[in-house]
Amino acid sequence: MFHVEHAILFFLLIQGLALPLQAQEIRLSPEESMVLGYINELRANPKQFFRKYVLDYSKSDPRIDPSYVQSLESDLAQLDSLPLLVPSGGLEQVARFMSRDLAHSGGKRLSHVSSGGLSFEERMARIHTPCAGENLYSGVNRSPLQMVLDLLIDWRVPDLGHRKNLLNPAYERIGIAISPWGNGGEVLATDFSCPP
Repeated sequence: MFHVEHAILFFLLIQGLALPLQAQEIRLSPEESMVLGYINELRANPKQFFRKYVLDYSKSDPRIDPSYVQSLESDLAQLDSLPLLVPSGGLEQVARFMSRDLAHSGGKRLSHVSSGGLSFEERMARIHTPCAGENLYSGVNRSPLQMVLDLLIDWRVPDLGHRKNLLNPAYERIGIAISPWGNGGEVLATDFSCPP
């Protein structure tokens, strides 16, 4: 029965017809917990995070435009520690809904609007969160650290929206969900909010 109920709920979620908001314990997978750990390590000491991870990573991938790494170094040099992010059950539900919805497309679609037409703003309104942001990421054979680094460097994203969300001092809550779409592909959804 458990699997049937979840299959029905997943179908409804994909259709954008339901977004359950019942109280739910937070259940992060080991991979999701690692994403949270890296994000909080970044927020605890931005300058050290840059030295520890970003420089070597950016040198290992010649596709990364060095100007994005330089702008990141400048951004992080201006920051002291930021509030650590605390997992939120409501945000986790929203993130899980979106990561599953996007994974259903087999990695072919990455949008802040669900396949059923539910916008980011509508999803946040359902959990009564007016101050929020969302990062979506899809990749193949990427480690949790690589996912966080790709979002933080944010190359090919002119407005640096993913980086801004990761470094927003107003955010104190987070929902994280990773869903596989096959052949090593995964979708990561991270939703952020200010305190209630």
